[in-house]
Amino acid sequence: MDKLMLIGDGDARVGMEKYMKNHFPFVGVPKPERTKQTKAVIKQSKHVETVVLMSRVNK
Repeated sequence: MDKLMLIGDGDARVGMEKYMKNHFPFVGVPKPERTKQTKAVIKQSKHVETVVLMSRVNK
């Protein structure tokens, strides 16, 4: 399965964090672009066992 690396915009990140009152960290990827970037990985993940997926989270 491919590794997911979101490519964001630092300026957008700052604005997104301010909008959410700095409660959450952001990468700076708007929803339409995030969907494009994650589509292949999500499709692949449907064919992988949950245990394997969870072992790869946050690595």
